[in-house]
Amino acid sequence: MPDTNLSCSVQPDASPPLFLDPHGDVWLGEERLDANLPKLLRKLLRYLWEHRERMVPYNELLDILYGDDMQGRADPWASCDKLVQRLRKKLEPDKPASSPTYIEMLQGEGYVLRNVRT
Repeated sequence: MPDTNLSCSVQPDASPPLFLDPHGDVWLGEERLDANLPKLLRKLLRYLWEHRERMVPYNELLDILYGDDMQGRADPWASCDKLVQRLRKKLEPDKPASSPTYIEMLQGEGYVLRNVRT
């Protein structure tokens, strides 16, 4: 079960909107981000992008990310949280984890990708 004591709300600021182009390139405003995302992080970002501005429940993310392999994981929710933390660090390396711009955690429910450009 996800840690319901953790919560991260997206902080309104002057950060540029995030955009994922059809080639999978990540843009922050007009700048292409050279993130070199590993496969699982790309999969996570792609799924959140496809469901942007909508809460994606933990179970849905776990199924997409791990599928049948989830059974062998000691704590799949913690694995999912760590992936999101890694993705946040790639998207905004200078921002504290407690005040993300793009990926919001909804306590015990899931994640929402915000501040996007379509």
